[in-house]
Amino acid sequence: SCFPSLNMINFILGLLNSKLLPMFIEILNPSVTTQVGDLKKIPILNSRHKSEIIDLLVSKCIDISKYDWDAFETSWDFKNHPLITHKENSTSIEQAFYNWASYAENQFNQLKANEEELNRIFIEIYGLQGELTPDVDDKDVTITRIYDSKEDIPESMKGNNYVLTREDVIKSFI
Repeated sequence: SCFPSLNMINFILGLLNSKLLPMFIEILNPSVTTQVGDLKKIPILNSRHKSEIIDLLVSKCIDISKYDWDAFETSWDFKNHPLITHKENSTSIEQAFYNWASYAENQFNQLKANEEELNRIFIEIYGLQGELTPDVDDKDVTITRIYDSKEDIPESMKGNNYVLTREDVIKSFI
């Protein structure tokens, strides 16, 4: 549990989802389990001049992730299948599929860029430029990415639970 003040929520969310958290946890508690007290020990270096951009980037990450989550029936806020949502200028299910795949790819790239920028900012705030890089592996970006077939899935995405193929999309639509 974590109960930050309202003005610190996005800063804390950004920090806890950055590349710094695993490093801090490994230093504070090198055992297998993470305890509540371990999180409490993480130093919070709030950089006032960076808090506005952190707040904006975290908000955008939340919006992108929520929209992606709501595209599936497991979400309480699910309304329509993405093939219906992305049917604009479509005359076929195939075109709606490509519209959604293109949209999902853009969202994936934006989320990845936001996460890398947040990593860069936190690495700078904590002075860890020589210890960490801001890079995020594609397989670690946790929103939908769509491919035509299993053979089209690159090695860099193996192990990502958010990868879909055209077959998966059509099955979910039916």
